Amino acid sequence: MINNKGSAMYFSVVIMAIVLSIVLGMSTIILKQIKMTQGSENSVMAFYMADAGVERALFYLYHELGSETVVDHNISYNNNEFKYDVDILPSGNTRCNRAFYCIVSTGTFRDTRRALEVGN
Repeated sequence: MINNKGSAMYFSVVIMAIVLSIVLGMSTIILKQIKMTQGSENSVMAFYMADAGVERALFYLYHELGSETVVDHNISYNNNEFKYDVDILPSGNTRCNRAFYCIVSTGTFRDTRRALEVGN
């Protein structure tokens, strides 16, 4: 006669191990997706800070206030630090091959930096 005592325990342990490995695999994938989404959010915020720097530089150029008035700008909101750095380069600069000027703006949010370059 074959004794089946303990086989239910063996199968339940195997099934629990399979379910546990599936849950751990799914949680790893979900955590990576959350981290990537957060990185995208940081990138978008840094891009918009760089865009704000370009807009401020264009304002100064339009009103002929000069490039010396465009400085680094820090904004704090909800315990987050937003920052942009702006450089207005004249046309003779080696980095600028435009007719009149180049605006180089770098936006920073958390550890992410994005830069824009605008020229005329």
